[in-house]
Amino acid sequence: GKLAVYGTDLRIYQPDSNNQSLKLLLHLEDKPVQPVVKETRKPEYSRSGRKISTVNLKYTDINQPTTAIGVEDELDLLGVLRAEETPMETEMQIDSMSTCLKEVKLYDLRQMKEICTLKINEVINRPGCDVASTSTIILDLDILIIHVKSSSRGRIYFYQLQEALDEDE
Repeated sequence: GKLAVYGTDLRIYQPDSNNQSLKLLLHLEDKPVQPVVKETRKPEYSRSGRKISTVNLKYTDINQPTTAIGVEDELDLLGVLRAEETPMETEMQIDSMSTCLKEVKLYDLRQMKEICTLKINEVINRPGCDVASTSTIILDLDILIIHVKSSSRGRIYFYQLQEALDEDE
């Protein structure tokens, strides 16, 4: 058996023959995105005439990567869904949240080698008050299902997997 640890990144381990230690088979990691801070200073004057200034900080590019996995036992496939959660804000208030489904990587479950990458590039928007969202990937023979659920709505994407054509065709 294999042990998978995932969330913002993915690590898959396999125990050695003595079950004494774990060997890292696969590690996918998104580099953390540092938020860009934009600072605006607006000079103001108090009633007594003293100069004061207020500082408004605005954080942009706060993207939270997420990873979900699905396994197809009969074909020995591992599917890894890479997505990104992004808040959309104006004037220091989150107006909406976006889930961007980036790609699905398919791996041979026995050898942990990448078979192919399927670009998805779907964006799902939801209200800013709806902050909880989960993405799930399901593999069943030649069907790939991606389910994105939030507290207010859900979306399901169906894909049919096909064998890759030869380069000559």
